[in-house]
Amino acid sequence: MEDKDKIITLQRKKIEELSKKVNALEQEVALLHHEKTEQKKATKSPAL
Repeated sequence: MEDKDKIITLQRKKIEELSKKVNALEQEVALLHHEKTEQKKATKSPAL
């Protein structure tokens, strides 16, 4: 394998790893947003 092919392979692996991290962070943000929304609903609704 040529040097440029090795570099391309390494960069693709890095992109894949970073993409997974970004997806995980996006899911975490969505979860936190959902939790925040639920908290607001709970504080606004009267206790039974």
